[in-house]
Amino acid sequence: MPDVQSIKKQLHMQQWTAIIEDRIASGLKINEYCEKNQLSRNSYFYWLRKIREERATSVLPDNNDLLPASVSTGALVELVPSSKHNDAIPKIEIPDEEAKSFGFSVNGISITVGRDISEEMLSKIMRAARNA
Repeated sequence: MPDVQSIKKQLHMQQWTAIIEDRIASGLKINEYCEKNQLSRNSYFYWLRKIREERATSVLPDNNDLLPASVSTGALVELVPSSKHNDAIPKIEIPDEEAKSFGFSVNGISITVGRDISEEMLSKIMRAARNA
């Protein structure tokens, strides 16, 4: 049976996840959104970090079977941040259409993934690497 503290934490995580998603959907910058909604900027960043940490630990398995060990081509990957949202999932453009896999680095971590990876899974991997 979950204890009161873990239930309380989970409730806060759900509330702040909704707040962060609303901020992204609003298109407002974090400072503007916090001021408009009378939220502490420090609290916003605290919960953003906590949510990212929790998602990062639940995304990748303990073993490295998810990522291929070698790169089959030297395809370059251009990460284009969304102009609307700072925290939005980056768009990925792969210049070489024949590439079966591609690689990139995040926070000094080299990652190689198959070309058929979903945008959602790639986003999760990138978030995990950023928080590593």
